[in-house]
Amino acid sequence: MHKIVLLDTGIVGGILSETDGTSSKWTSLVKEMISSVEHGVYAVPTPVWYEIAQWHSTSFESVQSKISSGCPGIFEYAGYAIANSILMDAAWYKCHVRPKQNNPDTQGAGKAKDNINISMVDALIAAYCLRFGHYVLTLNIKDFPEKFFEIICIENAPSTTDYQRDFIALLKPKLEIWKQSKVPEVALPKTSSEVPF
Repeated sequence: MHKIVLLDTGIVGGILSETDGTSSKWTSLVKEMISSVEHGVYAVPTPVWYEIAQWHSTSFESVQSKISSGCPGIFEYAGYAIANSILMDAAWYKCHVRPKQNNPDTQGAGKAKDNINISMVDALIAAYCLRFGHYVLTLNIKDFPEKFFEIICIENAPSTTDYQRDFIALLKPKLEIWKQSKVPEVALPKTSSEVPF
């Protein structure tokens, strides 16, 4: 049985930067790291595809063409709808794991520090991992804290013009800790299959 390793936006961006064939450093490193997971296969979750698609028009067209052509590989799962359970888990994770802190040095009472809170995309990735047991390969290790994720391996990231971060981390979710920490399931209002807006 395959174990899915989700790729975050920075990792996918690095891979997409090699589409001209001049380099394969990102692709090779990703494959090498994922080989440490028995039966590991990598995939791009839907939130990452949305984030990449809005970078610029060529990103949107490139990713969309890969999905619509049924291209096997990293975009195989990128068109799936995001379930309400994942949205709820991500909201809880975003609010409780690294909540925004007030910065007394900024002007205006209660103004939040920049870059303190987890991005919504990383919160959604974390939710997929913690609900289904998927691994994650990420450049944003701070968004996947040790309380909920175990470090499997860390490597130096390839240095390119667009990506200067130092490390790529392969992380495994701590499912038992998550189950003990998470709030109970919330019953959402039932709606019709067609939303009028």
